[in-house]
Amino acid sequence: MIIPFPGLPGAEMACDPREALGECRLMARALSITKHMLRLAEIGDWAGVTECERLRREDINGCFDRMATPENGELIAEALAAILHLNEELLEHLRQARAAVMEAGSNHQRTKQALVSYSDHSASSY
Repeated sequence: MIIPFPGLPGAEMACDPREALGECRLMARALSITKHMLRLAEIGDWAGVTECERLRREDINGCFDRMATPENGELIAEALAAILHLNEELLEHLRQARAAVMEAGSNHQRTKQALVSYSDHSASSY
């Protein structure tokens, strides 16, 4: 990594190499959290997914609060692409969970209506 000397053109754009490493670590952690979120979604732990989303958002925001160096731009772009791909998988799990909840609700409503109907019929028989 080349860091321009102060006073040279472009020096104001340079960042501390430790910050560049930090942005990569933040993005790597965001990717790791996203993978963990997918595992949680697979087992239906939506509260865990929600908590991880908060942590992941902090890391991604922290990464973009800094100016990415050109050397790290490609790594960050690749990590973001992977996160977006995993987000699609997460959304698919969410769609399936939503459909299951909707089906359970419909089944519950049908059962409730059947019980009311049976109750009404039984009461009128006496």
